Amino acid sequence: MPRPSRSVPALIAATMFGCDAPAALADFPADTGGRPVGIVVMRPADCDGNLASLAAFEAPRIRSGLVLAGVILVEGDSAEPRLRDQLRAYDVVAPVLHLAAATRDSIGTLTRGLGPAIVVYDRARNQMLVMPTPQSPRGLLAFTDTLTSIAARPRVR
Repeated sequence: MPRPSRSVPALIAATMFGCDAPAALADFPADTGGRPVGIVVMRPADCDGNLASLAAFEAPRIRSGLVLAGVILVEGDSAEPRLRDQLRAYDVVAPVLHLAAATRDSIGTLTRGLGPAIVVYDRARNQMLVMPTPQSPRGLLAFTDTLTSIAARPRVR
Protein backbone atom coordinates (compact mmCIF):
# COMPACT_ATOMS: atom_id res chain seq x y z
CA MET A 1 0.00 0.00 0.00
CA PRO A 2 1.50 3.39 -0.94
CA ARG A 3 2.33 5.78 1.85
CA PRO A 4 0.40 9.05 1.98
CA SER A 5 2.35 11.99 0.63
CA ARG A 6 1.51 14.04 3.73
CA SER A 7 1.83 13.27 7.42
CA VAL A 8 -1.21 12.50 9.57
CA PRO A 9 -1.13 16.01 11.19
CA ALA A 10 -1.00 17.54 7.70
CA LEU A 11 -3.99 15.50 6.57
CA ILE A 12 -5.90 16.44 9.73
CA ALA A 13 -5.08 20.11 9.19
CA ALA A 14 -6.19 19.94 5.58
CA THR A 15 -9.45 18.26 6.58
CA MET A 16 -10.29 20.40 9.61
CA PHE A 17 -9.18 23.77 8.33
CA GLY A 18 -9.72 23.35 4.60
CA CYS A 19 -6.13 24.27 3.86
CA ASP A 20 -2.82 22.74 3.13
CA ALA A 21 -0.75 22.01 6.20
CA PRO A 22 1.97 24.51 7.00
CA ALA A 23 5.18 24.05 5.14
CA ALA A 24 8.00 22.50 7.11
CA LEU A 25 9.77 25.29 8.93
CA ALA A 26 12.73 25.26 6.58
CA ASP A 27 13.20 29.03 6.87
CA PHE A 28 13.48 28.86 10.63
CA PRO A 29 16.42 30.95 11.85
CA ALA A 30 17.57 29.09 14.98
CA ASP A 31 19.76 26.07 15.67
CA THR A 32 17.74 24.00 18.10
CA GLY A 33 20.36 21.47 19.18
CA GLY A 34 18.10 18.58 18.16
CA ARG A 35 15.18 19.83 20.26
CA PRO A 36 11.62 20.54 19.14
CA VAL A 37 10.77 24.19 18.51
CA GLY A 38 7.82 26.24 19.73
CA ILE A 39 6.71 29.48 18.16
CA VAL A 40 4.01 31.82 19.39
CA VAL A 41 1.52 33.05 16.83
CA MET A 42 -0.11 36.42 17.51
CA ARG A 43 -2.50 38.71 15.68
CA PRO A 44 -2.86 42.45 16.36
CA ALA A 45 -6.31 41.90 17.91
CA ASP A 46 -5.16 39.17 20.34
CA CYS A 47 -5.26 39.81 24.08
CA ASP A 48 -1.74 40.26 25.34
CA GLY A 49 -2.63 38.85 28.78
CA ASN A 50 -2.03 35.36 27.43
CA LEU A 51 1.65 36.16 27.00
CA ALA A 52 2.19 35.61 30.73
CA SER A 53 1.70 31.86 30.14
CA LEU A 54 4.90 31.82 28.09
CA ALA A 55 6.85 31.84 31.33
CA ALA A 56 6.27 28.07 31.25
CA PHE A 57 9.00 27.87 28.61
CA GLU A 58 11.49 29.09 31.22
CA ALA A 59 10.94 26.11 33.52
CA PRO A 60 14.18 24.08 33.49
CA ARG A 61 12.39 20.82 32.66
CA ILE A 62 10.85 22.46 29.58
CA ARG A 63 13.72 24.70 28.53
CA SER A 64 16.11 21.74 28.45
CA GLY A 65 14.05 19.90 25.83
CA LEU A 66 11.96 22.46 23.95
CA VAL A 67 13.10 25.73 22.41
CA LEU A 68 10.84 28.80 22.41
CA ALA A 69 12.26 30.29 19.26
CA GLY A 70 10.14 33.39 19.03
CA VAL A 71 6.89 35.07 18.14
CA ILE A 72 5.41 35.63 14.72
CA LEU A 73 2.85 38.28 13.99
CA VAL A 74 0.31 37.35 11.34
CA GLU A 75 -2.08 39.81 9.72
CA GLY A 76 -0.36 43.09 10.34
CA ASP A 77 3.35 43.89 10.47
CA SER A 78 2.51 47.47 11.50
CA ALA A 79 1.62 46.13 14.96
CA GLU A 80 5.15 44.86 15.60
CA PRO A 81 6.26 47.77 17.85
CA ARG A 82 3.20 47.17 20.06
CA LEU A 83 3.94 43.43 20.17
CA ARG A 84 7.53 44.11 21.26
CA ASP A 85 6.19 46.36 24.05
CA GLN A 86 3.80 43.60 25.15
CA LEU A 87 6.59 41.01 25.24
CA ARG A 88 8.71 43.33 27.40
CA ALA A 89 5.75 44.05 29.72
CA TYR A 90 5.35 40.32 30.40
CA ASP A 91 9.11 39.66 30.65
CA VAL A 92 8.97 37.31 27.67
CA VAL A 93 12.42 36.94 26.20
CA ALA A 94 11.70 35.89 22.63
CA PRO A 95 12.47 37.54 19.32
CA VAL A 96 9.84 38.58 16.83
CA LEU A 97 10.48 36.28 13.89
CA HIS A 98 10.16 37.20 10.24
CA LEU A 99 9.39 34.05 8.26
CA ALA A 100 8.74 33.61 4.57
CA ALA A 101 5.28 34.87 3.61
CA ALA A 102 4.08 31.40 2.58
CA THR A 103 5.09 29.90 5.95
CA ARG A 104 3.60 32.79 7.90
CA ASP A 105 0.34 32.65 5.93
CA SER A 106 -0.09 28.90 6.34
CA ILE A 107 0.58 29.14 10.08
CA GLY A 108 -1.91 32.00 10.25
CA THR A 109 -4.55 29.87 8.54
CA LEU A 110 -3.89 26.95 10.86
CA THR A 111 -4.23 29.07 14.01
CA ARG A 112 -7.13 31.29 12.92
CA GLY A 113 -9.74 31.54 15.66
CA LEU A 114 -7.49 30.26 18.45
CA GLY A 115 -6.31 33.60 19.79
CA PRO A 116 -2.62 33.57 20.66
CA ALA A 117 -1.41 30.06 19.87
CA ILE A 118 1.67 27.90 20.12
CA VAL A 119 2.83 25.84 17.16
CA VAL A 120 5.36 23.14 18.01
CA TYR A 121 7.60 21.68 15.34
CA ASP A 122 9.41 18.40 15.73
CA ARG A 123 13.14 17.97 15.32
CA ALA A 124 12.77 17.71 11.52
CA ARG A 125 10.83 21.00 11.69
CA ASN A 126 7.53 19.49 10.65
CA GLN A 127 4.46 20.79 12.47
CA MET A 128 3.39 18.42 15.23
CA LEU A 129 1.09 20.36 17.57
CA VAL A 130 -1.05 23.49 17.59
CA MET A 131 -2.61 24.71 20.82
CA PRO A 132 -4.07 27.96 22.09
CA THR A 133 -2.42 29.70 24.99
CA PRO A 134 -4.23 28.86 28.24
CA GLN A 135 -7.24 30.87 29.39
CA SER A 136 -7.48 29.61 33.00
CA PRO A 137 -5.35 28.18 35.83
CA ARG A 138 -6.48 24.66 34.88
CA GLY A 139 -5.59 25.38 31.25
CA LEU A 140 -2.16 26.61 32.34
CA LEU A 141 -1.53 23.30 34.13
CA ALA A 142 -2.51 21.32 31.02
CA PHE A 143 -0.39 23.64 28.85
CA THR A 144 2.64 23.17 31.09
CA ASP A 145 2.12 19.38 31.26
CA THR A 146 1.94 19.20 27.46
CA LEU A 147 5.14 21.22 27.03
CA THR A 148 6.86 19.08 29.68
CA SER A 149 5.89 15.89 27.84
CA ILE A 150 7.24 17.22 24.56
CA ALA A 151 10.46 18.39 26.23
CA ALA A 152 11.01 14.98 27.86
CA ARG A 153 11.20 13.17 24.52
CA PRO A 154 14.73 12.07 23.60
CA ARG A 155 16.75 14.41 21.42
CA VAL A 156 17.71 13.54 17.87
CA ARG A 157 21.17 14.59 16.76
